[in-house]
Amino acid sequence: MNNDTKNKLIRDYAYNLVNQMKQQYGNIIKDNQIDEIISIYNNSDKEIKEIQKEIYDLLEDFIRKYLEEIQKNNDEITKIQIENQDQLMQIDQQIENIPDVSQSTNIKKIAKVIQMLNPNADIRIGNPAMMSDANNKIFSSIPIENIKLPKGFEYNDKNGITNKYKTGSGVYTSLEVASLNGVNQSMLMPKSEQLKSSNENIVNKETVQNTNQQVTKNIKSEHKNISKVPSITSQRKKQKNSKKINPMKMTNIESKMYPLLNEKRKTKLKQKTQTKTTVMTYKKPKNPMTNQTTSSKGFINLIFASLILLTIVFILFILNK
Repeated sequence: MNNDTKNKLIRDYAYNLVNQMKQQYGNIIKDNQIDEIISIYNNSDKEIKEIQKEIYDLLEDFIRKYLEEIQKNNDEITKIQIENQDQLMQIDQQIENIPDVSQSTNIKKIAKVIQMLNPNADIRIGNPAMMSDANNKIFSSIPIENIKLPKGFEYNDKNGITNKYKTGSGVYTSLEVASLNGVNQSMLMPKSEQLKSSNENIVNKETVQNTNQQVTKNIKSEHKNISKVPSITSQRKKQKNSKKINPMKMTNIESKMYPLLNEKRKTKLKQKTQTKTTVMTYKKPKNPMTNQTTSSKGFINLIFASLILLTIVFILFILNK
């Protein structure tokens, strides 16, 4: 089978397999990803059945990871929705426990409820001993258009914060709203501990809802981009095309042991070299029989020399007589 025919079979198999998977999982595998897989096996020396199995395994692995990511994201969304639902229920309970001041003209009670409804704001009232209009004015750290008002109250330029036309007795309150910035703190009433506690415990419901929607939106956005994440085919392609072998990295223990092992290897090699040198320069000992013959000749020569010496001594002794 020539390469062109083989490449066509591989391409047809990959696209047919992906089309079958799309019917079950949707269009999660893009054409460029299919072409990427096919390019790995162009002009490959492998058998066609082996290539088909590897393509199937690659696509199956991609689908499995895709489904795992979907399940992971769905679990995160469900968890966030449950957590925020519990939090929203607590907020609703706290809001239900907020006192009803719709019929009240008491500025302290009204200011306290406004503070509870606006935990991110600082709501203060003036000190009557220091301020003549203290009973008709509240101070806020945020603009009036951002203030959430108690049930039965509204704001207009003429009456400020008011429950006019909302009270059964006809007696109503009218409160001017002034900015808290730049006001001398000594002119204001100190916050009661009860007001501080309420402010710390109340959670802004809109903030929780917005956070819930934003987190869910981000997770769903990540869900849409799962198929855009580079698959393992790119890594596998690099491994197949690269003929270089990456050196293995040593662990901390191996890096400490390597110098010792290397030194030990050098020592053994040195000893082996010395042993070979000694063998090459070693002189072969003489034959024991040869040594024995040489010793015998030396002994005979010694006896012969002794006899000559005795003869000379004897002759000299005779001549002296």
